[in-house]
Amino acid sequence: MPYASGGNLRSRVRRNPPTKEEIAEIFQNITGGIGHAHSHGLIHRDLKPANILLNEEGRAFIADFGIAKTMDNNTNMTQAGIILGSPSYMAPEQFLGQADHRTDIYSMGLILFFLLTGRKLYKGRLPFEIGKRHLEDPIPLPDPQVPSEYEPFLYKVLAKNPDNRYQTAAEMLQGFKQIAKTRSAPVSYNSGGISSSLGPNPPLPEKPRPEVSNDSASSARWMEEKRGPVTGRF
Repeated sequence: MPYASGGNLRSRVRRNPPTKEEIAEIFQNITGGIGHAHSHGLIHRDLKPANILLNEEGRAFIADFGIAKTMDNNTNMTQAGIILGSPSYMAPEQFLGQADHRTDIYSMGLILFFLLTGRKLYKGRLPFEIGKRHLEDPIPLPDPQVPSEYEPFLYKVLAKNPDNRYQTAAEMLQGFKQIAKTRSAPVSYNSGGISSSLGPNPPLPEKPRPEVSNDSASSARWMEEKRGPVTGRF
C-alpha cells in the first residue's frame, strides 16, 4: 500500500471537513477497495474512519485487515464473549456473532454518515448500549446535517436486516453515483445543518420519510430468527 501521508479519515474529517465532491471521491475509493476484497473472498469486519488512510492527493485506502475473515469461514465471530470489531461501526448482525459481505456494506453507511456530519450514527457509554441501538433503534433520519438526497441511500445501506441492504459493493456504488453529483462546497458541521462557502442553504421543503422495504417489520422478524425474541441481551 502507498505511504499514507494524509493520515486517517477520522483525523482528516475533524481537522478539515470535506467538500461534497471530496466525500464522493473518498466514498467511491473505499467502495472500490472493499469490492476488490470481497471479490477475493475477504470480509473486512472492522471498517471505520480510523482504518481508512489517505495519501497526499486525498485518495483513500483501506487498512487493518487484522480481523478479516474469508467468506467461506462460518466460525463464530465472538471469542470467549468478546465482540470482534469497533462497536460504533459494527453492523447489527456482528453483535449476534455473525457476518458476511453485507456487514461491510452497513459499515460503509456508517462511514458515509460520519463524512457528512462529523458524528457517529449511534452513541453509548458501553459496547452493549451501542450494540442495542444498532439492533433496535430507528435510523435517525432525517438529520439536519444530512442533505436530503442522501437519505434514501442511507436508509437502504443501513437496513438492519442484511437482506434489505445493497447486496454487493458494486450495487452500492451504483446507488451512490445516483446521488453523488452535488456541488463542490466545504461541509460545515453545525447544528443548523450543512452550510458552505457559497452561502447558506435555502430551507428544504418537508419530505415524507422514505419507504424502504418495510425494514422495521422485516428486521424484527430477522432478529427473532437469529437470536429469539428481543430481550436486550446479545
